[in-house]
Amino acid sequence: MPQFIETLNDPQMPAPYDLRGVDIYSFEIKADMAKLKLLCDRVLNIGSLQDRGSEYRPLLPFAALEILSYQRMSCIDPPNSGYGYITQQELYFRCVVGKYKLIRVAGIDFLILAEVRNFFPFIFVDNTWSAFTGREVIGMAKQLGTIAQATTAGGSYSAALSLPVLAVYSPNTGQTSPQVVTVQTGNTAVPVPFVRGWPYALLDFGNLLGGDAQLLQHIEMLLDPNLMSTIQLKQIRDAQVATDACFQGLVSGDFLVSSPTVPDFFDPDDVVIDVPRFASLTIADTLGFASTGPLQPVIAYKVSANMRYVNVRNEFVLM
Repeated sequence: MPQFIETLNDPQMPAPYDLRGVDIYSFEIKADMAKLKLLCDRVLNIGSLQDRGSEYRPLLPFAALEILSYQRMSCIDPPNSGYGYITQQELYFRCVVGKYKLIRVAGIDFLILAEVRNFFPFIFVDNTWSAFTGREVIGMAKQLGTIAQATTAGGSYSAALSLPVLAVYSPNTGQTSPQVVTVQTGNTAVPVPFVRGWPYALLDFGNLLGGDAQLLQHIEMLLDPNLMSTIQLKQIRDAQVATDACFQGLVSGDFLVSSPTVPDFFDPDDVVIDVPRFASLTIADTLGFASTGPLQPVIAYKVSANMRYVNVRNEFVLM
């Protein structure tokens, strides 16, 4: 490949990254497995199964809405490590997916679960350097927005994301910037006797999750609480042929989590989440959230940690 040309006006900062003082509010929302499978097939299962040698499928009928504040984000390797740091707020939706490797036994093909990954189909940030770097370098298709967060003396939390959207598609529709995600919690924290730690604080909830508890706990047993591996589609639209990509591939990486605090839990019954529908932003429909009315999570908590995003690699490039 040709060498990347560094320019002073191009804030594409290279991985790996050091992320310090990260506050995370996490809300696990019931999603539709069929919709999540369609999303995986469209975005992650690019090319042919034989060329990829694997297939991605959803593992949990949930999507986590998480709102983060970063005190300090910087590059780890020189010379970029000496340039300085940025701060940002971020809101995303995260799904747990499985990587099923294709193997052949006695002439018959099988797909075997080999790895657990986290896939971020929607990511929004309020820092331009983070947005450009995310999209162009590591394949996380970030959008710029305005993120407002607030807490009260009683411990309740609220958040709102606003960004430009088109409410409907028509020649006479003008772009507006409404609130596209809102969150409001209650004051009361729920005591939990045993918590494994972010980002998979899902154990020992008794009957809280009903029939989904066993599935959540089974998946969590496959996960390292200090590691969150990711998989994303990275693509660049071709300038000449609008329907083509001049680059398309799957990029993976690892979030290494350190020094997590003990999570503070909110009563899910006191949490209200609203994700309105817009023609140009189809979060609820894509993830299979409830068709009408506000949403309530099955788990809601706050935690803080330090992280590093490392081991970034091109997992599969479509030629």
